[in-house]
Amino acid sequence: MNPEKVKIAELQFKKMIDVADINDKVAELGKKLGEDYGGEVPILLSVLSGSFVFVADLMRSIPIPNEIIFVRAKSYVGLESTGNVQIEQLPEKLTGRDVIIVEDIIDTGHTLDALLKALAPMSPKSVKVASFLKKPEAYGYDHPVDYCCFEIPNDFVIGYGLDYNQHGRGLSSLYVLEESQS
Repeated sequence: MNPEKVKIAELQFKKMIDVADINDKVAELGKKLGEDYGGEVPILLSVLSGSFVFVADLMRSIPIPNEIIFVRAKSYVGLESTGNVQIEQLPEKLTGRDVIIVEDIIDTGHTLDALLKALAPMSPKSVKVASFLKKPEAYGYDHPVDYCCFEIPNDFVIGYGLDYNQHGRGLSSLYVLEESQS
């Protein structure tokens, strides 16, 4: 499904990034990760639920062996981040391993900050961050986002795994809420 506009509940969304452009950027990122981690087997720590589409495409595009672990982090209600991050299912087998946190979107940075704090006592060899999207205007931390497919304005988006109240995740392109376009 790849229409120019979609309506979800009472909200109208317009296509922002086409699936072909998404596929190109994800393949480019996978190649870069393969170069940067050649000879290693990095763990992709995928933050559910939004990153599952991105991480599935990304892990297949990385030309070296890699592992995947899923964690659940919740901070959104409707269109807004609550600022209160809940992390569930954090694994314990990360000591001495290269970890790449895979996010769907880096917005305020609260989830990333909470994850980095939770990972520190586990003594991973390295921790890097790969995100499908980043909102520089909204990001409030100094933690580096090492790999990013797209930087976008501080608008609400759906598609490619991102949702509005669990709707819109299956859209193959990225859509922006029409009335919030910057």
